Amino acid sequence: MKSDILKENFFLHRLSNLQALCSSSNLELPNALVFVPGLDGKQNKGSLMILKYLFQGAVGRDIYEASLDESLDCLEEIVLVIQESSVSVFWSNAAKAAISPILNTFPYVLEYCPTQEEEENVRIYCVLFFSDRCQ
Repeated sequence: MKSDILKENFFLHRLSNLQALCSSSNLELPNALVFVPGLDGKQNKGSLMILKYLFQGAVGRDIYEASLDESLDCLEEIVLVIQESSVSVFWSNAAKAAISPILNTFPYVLEYCPTQEEEENVRIYCVLFFSDRCQ
């Protein structure tokens, strides 16, 4: 129980650090940070590092390891958008089960989890979902 609370506190602190990099009013800062790990992101190492930083609590050399913990492998299939005051996530049911207890500690989470039918065309729905949120 205590480790879960610590994990949530670290997550919230790290998330607020990333949100501080975003601004809807300052044109010198990006409106959002978009992270697409896995195949859809062409195995983007930066996105993977951010997921490890947020959800595994990785720091230092641990961030540079090539993969997520086995219990969080499903996170390679998510798209995460961090904005100044909100977080949007497009995820599978498996990813939702793995990280929703942590992510739901943040009060402004916009989520999209595709239905069985939509999972067949997940890339199309992902583009539609985030095109509305990152303008």
